[in-house]
Amino acid sequence: MSEAKFANSMNAFQRNLAKNFDYKPLKFIAQSSKTNYFTAE
Repeated sequence: MSEAKFANSMNAFQRNLAKNFDYKPLKFIAQSSKTNYFTAE
């Protein structure tokens, strides 16, 4: 498998994951918390 095909398949996988996984609770937690879990050091 070429690197380009692999990258495309990973991008598709991530898009499908984002569609199927409900991020709303995570976003709510991140926005309502004083600690941003996604950029916390």
